[in-house]
Amino acid sequence: MAYWEFMLAENLFQASLVTLSIAFAGTVLGLPLALSFGVLASGRVVPYPFNFLFRGTMSFIRAIPALVWVLILIPLGGVSAFTATLAIMIDTTGYLGRLFTDELEEIGDGPIEGIRSTGANKPQVVSFGMLSQVFRQFVAWLAFDLEHNVRAAIGLGLIGAGGLGLELNIQRKLFHYTDMMACIILVVLMAGSVELMSQRVRAYLRDDDDVEQSGLLEAFINAPRKIVAATAGRRE
Repeated sequence: MAYWEFMLAENLFQASLVTLSIAFAGTVLGLPLALSFGVLASGRVVPYPFNFLFRGTMSFIRAIPALVWVLILIPLGGVSAFTATLAIMIDTTGYLGRLFTDELEEIGDGPIEGIRSTGANKPQVVSFGMLSQVFRQFVAWLAFDLEHNVRAAIGLGLIGAGGLGLELNIQRKLFHYTDMMACIILVVLMAGSVELMSQRVRAYLRDDDDVEQSGLLEAFINAPRKIVAATAGRRE
């Protein structure tokens, strides 16, 4: 009962929403960069050794934790939700981009050659011959990365970047252990819920073969419907 009263009194649900917003915004902002770097780092798109310029950039990003990126970005806005979002965006670019590159290295040559035989240009070959083959995997990795970013946003809050992590750190410094436990309960529930949704989405996408039979645009349009269906526990 004391936990619930503290959650309401300190508006911890709003703090949880801030944490989720940081993770979601950072993921969304990092996705276009991750996709761009992931494609350009593939030897199937950019010939060796030029593709290693993009691989090296992603390796450099991955070598620096999100916590350090926040400290590097302090001149832009201090330790705040803004810099936490930018740090997660940069982190997403490195990690998700590398996963995208690995997926592109494993695709088959048949669809690529088929698209080329129609006289398609390079962007069309990349879009319809390559990306359409791995769209399912891209969405699955995106869901996994969002799950990771929620946990990262909680950790960044511990150093003052806002959200539930910040509230947890305040209660720890005040030695209010009962109130701190209320924060921990919400952390577990929030992280667990996001992880469960991520697992459901990835499990559903692994069982669905429709994406391979459609183009990238059609797959992109149908993805939200499939994700909602998976989260709700339905099978189409």
